[in-house]
Amino acid sequence: MSEKLKVRNAFPVGLYNATIRLSTIMCTYSLHLIVIKQALHATIDRITEKRNEIKTIPCTWFPKYNTRNMSIVTNRLVMDVMVQKKTLIFLYTVGRTGKYTLTPHSQTQIKAIPHKERTTKRTKKGYNKEVKKQLTMSLISDELGQASTKKKEFLGIMEKLIPWSEWVGIVQPHYYEGERGNKPYDLELMLRIYVLQHLYNLADDAARNEIIDSRAFSQFCGVDSSNQVPDGDTIGRFRHILERNQLGEAFFTNVVESLQKCNLMLKKGTIVDSTLIAAPSSTKNKEKQRDPEAHSVKKGNQWYFGYKEHIGVDADSGLVHTLETTAANVHDSNMVVELLQGTEEDVYGDSGYLGAEKKDDAILVNNEGKPIRYQINKRPSQLKKASGEKFELLKAIEHAKSSVRSKVEHVFCVIKRIFHFCKTRFRGREKLHQHCCTLFALANLYLARNRMKVA
Repeated sequence: MSEKLKVRNAFPVGLYNATIRLSTIMCTYSLHLIVIKQALHATIDRITEKRNEIKTIPCTWFPKYNTRNMSIVTNRLVMDVMVQKKTLIFLYTVGRTGKYTLTPHSQTQIKAIPHKERTTKRTKKGYNKEVKKQLTMSLISDELGQASTKKKEFLGIMEKLIPWSEWVGIVQPHYYEGERGNKPYDLELMLRIYVLQHLYNLADDAARNEIIDSRAFSQFCGVDSSNQVPDGDTIGRFRHILERNQLGEAFFTNVVESLQKCNLMLKKGTIVDSTLIAAPSSTKNKEKQRDPEAHSVKKGNQWYFGYKEHIGVDADSGLVHTLETTAANVHDSNMVVELLQGTEEDVYGDSGYLGAEKKDDAILVNNEGKPIRYQINKRPSQLKKASGEKFELLKAIEHAKSSVRSKVEHVFCVIKRIFHFCKTRFRGREKLHQHCCTLFALANLYLARNRMKVA
């Protein structure tokens, strides 16, 4: 083999470009020839539009190595670039020892220190082969960053739905002014991290780690370096600012008003329902006791400890317009008055709300003076008492009620299956309430994504 090895067949593809096939040469010392990304940019700056000036690029071979031990690997890198005469190519050589030299020259001199000779025969130990990295176009362009994934698509939808400018305006009066000390992080960045915590049920430190690890998260937050991501303590302090000023309720109110402007809430009927949110039952804390504001409740044959979220949902659109947080032992029927808006003509609920219209504080007439009809599902045991045509009639009536009432379950599906919020990590009812207000605001936006006009 000659001392100089010519790179194979530089051939023209079009009038202004050419494809150079670089055959990767591998020897027993596992040297890899990799084209540096920065060198490619330097090459592109020196391109010419003349087709006749395309030349093959010489590369000096290793004269001291025995050529009989070398084999040509079939892996090839094909690049569409335009090459000028006497173009400087930077070749980056990496050995097993990690030592290398980089010399830019028209005839690139490659020097490398080979690893130690194999000691398999002497030590009778297996040889741990190094994984050969295949050269791809990812060295030139960020293909992984451009790849589409479910997470990127979901975050892209939420980014278009969330009214960022309005939410930033809500938080701005309560955020740091930055008159003293270090300059605070950008408010929109902190707000985006706060939203990510709700969408993926992340703690403060976990949110920071996921933003650094995930390309989808870093693109959603608009950061390209770990130095731009605040630590867990900073994220926690920002969350405390929103909790103290009850800004979660402000976000929820803002979303409800936006949906009303889009005529997505007709307020002619309300569906009431509740769901349990578990709380940590451990007593391994400073007070040696569980959360004093949370309580236990028995549902079926299972006991639960935590809180209960009561929601009022528009009967036509299935979007949440009212939200209340209580301990788990508060009965559902006691919260009906808090969930009604006063404009309803019908109220729907499951059998847990039987007798709600008979309570002393029950609302029987709306703001217009019209009577409110309570369409509450009966218990299955009540239907068994009927027979014949009466049973079929009652069954059809209950089916009609359930077909409307089932819309409330879609909201809980988003909260518990898409946002994965089934257990709170917060201690205290107010913290959980502010968290759930933001959570249900995001759920409303997600459920109305196909009905809202997004620019």
